[in-house]
Amino acid sequence: MQKAQKGDRIQIHYTGTLDNGSIFDSSRGSGCVVYGPVTFVLGEGDLLPRCQEALVGLEPGQSTQVRVPCREAYGPRDESLVFVTARSEIQPEERPPWRGWKLPRFNPKKGDLLEVPLMDGEFLPVIVAQVSDTFITLDANHPLAGKDLNFDIKLLNILESKSQKSCPNAEVIPLSEASSSKWKNYRSETKNGARHSRM
Repeated sequence: MQKAQKGDRIQIHYTGTLDNGSIFDSSRGSGCVVYGPVTFVLGEGDLLPRCQEALVGLEPGQSTQVRVPCREAYGPRDESLVFVTARSEIQPEERPPWRGWKLPRFNPKKGDLLEVPLMDGEFLPVIVAQVSDTFITLDANHPLAGKDLNFDIKLLNILESKSQKSCPNAEVIPLSEASSSKWKNYRSETKNGARHSRM
């Protein structure tokens, strides 16, 4: 059976867990939310490099378990990315009406994901770490920073192999026909130069 190699377009299912067993991501979804298989070119996808390396050599239907230390995932936590700001800076007492509608008062809670505008016009995603009556603590670390990650990955299919990409017009002859007259004719015609790649 064909084995996955770098450059193949493949399809997988994966589940990522922390050391305490909690699931932080899964292509299968969770609860009522259903996602689907992930398709990408092996060696070029967004999946972490160590996970992609573990897929090389697998056959469709096979699974692998991979542990990725935090330094190869989202790095260690950086406490300099945790900062405190006055609640009034991001939570005005009154918000001006918008098109005649009175906007609800912004009331951040611990665990909320916010975007903080930067001087260059970009936005920095942060997580609300603590909330008091006067201050809000924001954390710009990735939620998985400082955590080792565990992945259970199943190779579902090799949709297109690297060799097929390099020879897109090549005709595939099933192995079951290797000893048939059709295969013998194919070899004979190829030898005589009668066969050409299809355009």
